[in-house]
Amino acid sequence: MRKQQGKINFTGFIMILVIIYGGYVAVKLISASLTDTQIRKETIDTLGTMRGADFSVEEGREAIRNIILKSGVIFDEENGGEVIVKLDQQHGNLTYHYKYDVEVNLLFFKQKRTVNLTEEMKSYD
Repeated sequence: MRKQQGKINFTGFIMILVIIYGGYVAVKLISASLTDTQIRKETIDTLGTMRGADFSVEEGREAIRNIILKSGVIFDEENGGEVIVKLDQQHGNLTYHYKYDVEVNLLFFKQKRTVNLTEEMKSYD
């Protein structure tokens, strides 16, 4: 037992590598989740300032598209990415929907998932 003091064996080394890799994966997945939250908050803030009597659906669609494109996620409208904005003037509601892909590089493999969000807010018109 005294000869083992301060030395690491192969199993201990593998366990340290697994713990370090687990921490790396956790940080990458949390970062991807925070990106999704940031896009959602920026969309709410942008549409919240734009909504009003002079708001058009095309302006809202372009604003959401710009937010998604500047965040660094995969947004390809030909392969499933979409942005839909609907304005219901009768009920005073603004409904928006967007869909994009997020790819997280986890060193040994890549994880790809689709974010699909539909929300509604009041429109001031």
